[in-house]
Amino acid sequence: MKAKILEVCVGKPRDMIVNGQTERSGIHKSPITGSVALGLAKLAGDGQANLKYRGGREKAVYVYSADYYPDWQRVLGKDPLEPSQFGQNLTVDGFPDEAVHIGDRFRVGLR
Repeated sequence: MKAKILEVCVGKPRDMIVNGQTERSGIHKSPITGSVALGLAKLAGDGQANLKYRGGREKAVYVYSADYYPDWQRVLGKDPLEPSQFGQNLTVDGFPDEAVHIGDRFRVGLR
């Protein structure tokens, strides 16, 4: 399988209003350029608010396929979608969900 990284995004948790309540979330991320270090629990410069479900050794990086963006653009009525629209760290192309399994490891970077 040959996939391509389209975008790398990181961001720190911040407060946001959800249904009239203030909640802390790490969903808002911004694109970066250049390389970024991957630690055991997260990408450098990134953060998660709910560590029960996000971050840590088994959930350090959230990857989402751009293959699904056209469907979401129709559903959300939004084109283009924002960078890291779904809180992902890596937006990829040519990386179908059915080819990925929990516990898989991948080598990412330039050759």
